[in-house]
Amino acid sequence: MLFNHPTDEIPGMVLLEAARQAVQAACAPYRVRPVELRSAFHFPLTLSAPCHISATRLPAQDAREDAALRVTAWQSGRLAFDSLVVASLCD
Repeated sequence: MLFNHPTDEIPGMVLLEAARQAVQAACAPYRVRPVELRSAFHFPLTLSAPCHISATRLPAQDAREDAALRVTAWQSGRLAFDSLVVASLCD
């Protein structure tokens, strides 16, 4: 479904799913429910080179606030994708 035609580029939906999974990993052991995404695609990622995904939790303004994280994707030393993900934490 995410790769609906032959291509050497990684579809944007795959990067959004990678962002969701990175947020889940960063917030473990809590389950997360993404409630907001603000994403930018800077250049196409290819399947022919490694891609590094990371998630950094941003400081909370209020203890009752949802978690906010910045997710980035780097390939060949360049920022290819970044996203601000706000997620609700679930027990």
